[in-house]
Amino acid sequence: MSETISAEIKAEFSRIATQLKRQAIVMDVVDAQPSTDSKASWIGQVLYAKAGETWPEWEGQPMTPLAQINLTELPFKPKGLEGYAWVSLFLYEEDTPYDAANGQGWVMRAYKNLDELVPLKQPETKFSIIPHPLSPRVVEDYPSYDELPDAVQDEWSYEISEAFAELYPNQDGFKLGGWAKLIQGELGWEHPSISDDDIEFLFQVDTDEKSRWMWGDVGVGYYGVQKTTQDQQPEWVMTWAC
Repeated sequence: MSETISAEIKAEFSRIATQLKRQAIVMDVVDAQPSTDSKASWIGQVLYAKAGETWPEWEGQPMTPLAQINLTELPFKPKGLEGYAWVSLFLYEEDTPYDAANGQGWVMRAYKNLDELVPLKQPETKFSIIPHPLSPRVVEDYPSYDELPDAVQDEWSYEISEAFAELYPNQDGFKLGGWAKLIQGELGWEHPSISDDDIEFLFQVDTDEKSRWMWGDVGVGYYGVQKTTQDQQPEWVMTWAC
């Protein structure tokens, strides 16, 4: 479709893309042999926690280990996670929440130092998600249509918007930083006590065939952080759409 767009519109595309471009890291789910380093990044398992922390449960059941991310091994640390070394994610798979605070059906733990981590005792449960190592890849990322400036949305036809997305794509996958991959229009966090304007997008975990992980009907899970001053403890936020 982009071949039919005039040179003038392509020049406008380039100008807008330059303004909106963000670097992101896609964590590719790979079939390679797992790293012998158990502190590597994984989807489908969490092997470490702080001393005294136990495996999170909800409704009397152990939560699914969604991922562990070793931020020290990444090419750069995404905005909002600069001061952290490790992130672990858990989810109650039977009834995935989208309007709950951290700890209520989902858990995100973030640690500033790898030295504070110790092996986490694993539950005697077989989870549906299949563990796979994750390999980071730096990409250029651009917004979905609903996050383009209002003036652009008002001016561009559907065909022009599709041509822009073809040349300057919004990256899908397990992605840290960049722009959220939108499914049902502009991202709404649905947090019970924090307004959307006070939440900043951090990363997304996409539906993935290799690990057999799916959010509803081929959806995406989004993770964010409450915008805070430096002396405040950040509050992690999660929602999803399909």
